[in-house]
Amino acid sequence: MLARAILFSVAIYLPCRAMAQPDPATVFGQGLLSCSKWTPTTEVAYSQWILGYLSGLNLLDKKDHHVGRDKSEREIVDKVREMCAFYPDDTLAAAAFLAWFVNLSTGH
Repeated sequence: MLARAILFSVAIYLPCRAMAQPDPATVFGQGLLSCSKWTPTTEVAYSQWILGYLSGLNLLDKKDHHVGRDKSEREIVDKVREMCAFYPDDTLAAAAFLAWFVNLSTGH
């Protein structure tokens, strides 16, 4: 089951990443940092940024304003950490968006 979820994540992520390359959104703060920079000392700052970013995505999502509602803050951050483990060279913003879009919005 986990392998299927990972494969699905990659299948969704790669086209999304390719589409986003020509004109990426402006991102501020911790979201600009590479996933590879995630350490115990950056944990609090990364977690706070992730929760704020995903809250903003929910505010803008006209179809579902409650993505991740059934998850704890720890579970949400862990989903983003999972994406960072798969794509360590990506930014925190890219990993957070992928976790929101694929894992949290589909209930995985």
